[in-house]
Amino acid sequence: AEHRRPEWSRDGTALYIGLRPRERATTDSAAGPGGRGGDRVSDVQVWHSRDVRIMPMQKVQEQQDLQRTLLTAWHLGDGRVVQLGRDLQETVRLLEGGRFATETDRSAYSWGAKFGRPYQDIWLVDVQTGERRKALEKVRYFYNGSATGRRLAWYDGTHFWSYDVVSGVRTNLSVAAKADFSNPDWDFPGDMTPPAGIAGWTKDDRALLVYDAFDLWSLAADGSGGQRLTAGAPDRVVHRYARLGTDEGGIDLSKPVYLSISGKLSKKTGYARLTTGKPVERLILDDARIARLVRADSTDVFAFTRERFDDSPDWYIAGPLMRDPRQVTTTNAFQADYAWGRSELVEFTSAAERPLQAALYYPANYDPARKYPMIVYTYELLSQNVHNYVVPSERSYYNFASWTANGYFVLTPDIVFRGRDPGISVLESV
Repeated sequence: AEHRRPEWSRDGTALYIGLRPRERATTDSAAGPGGRGGDRVSDVQVWHSRDVRIMPMQKVQEQQDLQRTLLTAWHLGDGRVVQLGRDLQETVRLLEGGRFATETDRSAYSWGAKFGRPYQDIWLVDVQTGERRKALEKVRYFYNGSATGRRLAWYDGTHFWSYDVVSGVRTNLSVAAKADFSNPDWDFPGDMTPPAGIAGWTKDDRALLVYDAFDLWSLAADGSGGQRLTAGAPDRVVHRYARLGTDEGGIDLSKPVYLSISGKLSKKTGYARLTTGKPVERLILDDARIARLVRADSTDVFAFTRERFDDSPDWYIAGPLMRDPRQVTTTNAFQADYAWGRSELVEFTSAAERPLQAALYYPANYDPARKYPMIVYTYELLSQNVHNYVVPSERSYYNFASWTANGYFVLTPDIVFRGRDPGISVLESV
């Protein structure tokens, strides 16, 4: 099929292609003079209780569905064509090394998928023979293969696990770490809380790097324990791995690793550097949104953006320690000619006695002697957007920059939801 670009195996012995059943083109054979006939395609929508995807979603994803293919290995030495995927709606991924591939199978869990409880089985497929075996059953958070392709990783709602694709041995990676790796901000009703996140496997497959609420952890592949690599919890500073495009073969901890950092309460953001055997170096932490860190290909030169609600994103260039960064763009030089609002954090306690925060956006040309109308926007946790620059637009339904330009305060209080009580949860915050 033309929708998947052919791709070579690393050793050049196979070509990976996509297959798709060829469908007969429909013709309007019953069309008579002056009009269409009885084979006209109907525009009636038929909704069915067995549909996993509701009709609007099917319409949006129609073209994507028509371009799905079944991953297939064409072994050039003997001309064998081995189909690895079985279902066009499932996902097939090759593991590093080219010996195995994985395919998801959600067919047994369609009922739960319709109500926010998706699960899947994971099949291992031998690339040479097409032989299949079920590796994992009823998993939700699946992270596919390690850097060497030898292990699969998943999270069961409490612990991270690995599966050895050769021996079939399962190992609990986090039970000895004595830490909580669940997402502390998750407030959706359901049967499982997701993890705080995962950075990936190290280069040698010796450890899986994952997150708790604030820090980066290294979980030994043999299940012997875990090591906290950062120390963000005391200051409530969240540390997350910054992917700079150099970790295709796994995360190399023998070299300095960069981390994004953000104050849970201060909303300051920036970057830090982790070097094995040394304390984490905090390189930059500013009362702004610092983001998009990239590294030059051939030298230790880094670039990142800085923005605030009243300052559009600009690019800065710095060395590996990010000292004295140099601004190299001025994306909105004419903004100074226009009236603009500003933003600040507000601390408050909800009616449920929970300490929360809100982002408050001031009207342009704010005069403290005047009273202004205020729009309160109530939707989930939004105080973390206090430094986001908003491009004015009259086409956007909820454009804070346009509202403040028209003389309004805008308040976005954090909403923490309780299952079955979304309306009351909002009222408690507002």
